[in-house]
Amino acid sequence: MVIPRLLTKSEYLETATGPRIEITGREDSVQPEGVIDIEAYLAAISSRDFQGLELLSGAPPTVAYRTGGASFDHVLYPTTRRNVFLVVIVQLSPDHVLGHYLLDLNKEYGLHSASNEEL
Repeated sequence: MVIPRLLTKSEYLETATGPRIEITGREDSVQPEGVIDIEAYLAAISSRDFQGLELLSGAPPTVAYRTGGASFDHVLYPTTRRNVFLVVIVQLSPDHVLGHYLLDLNKEYGLHSASNEEL
């Protein structure tokens, strides 16, 4: 049974330390033993965690990063608002989903106007 966990901002930031390396499209080469399937995790996330937004239907992850000194993968999924992503944090060794965080780049970087539009 999958039990999703919404991370606090400080918990999320603890997983974003060290260099961040984009691994999008190279997951098989950086994780030769295979990547974990996070579809069941995504399906189990409560709608409350999306704060009125939704994942874009059928959209693949926008980008995946390896962070935290190669301890975590951040997999970013687009939502129905521009510059807002659901980040699924995968802890490596052993692989498991640590949790998720709603990353609003509009708030983080003070973006306004057209960036807050719904997609």
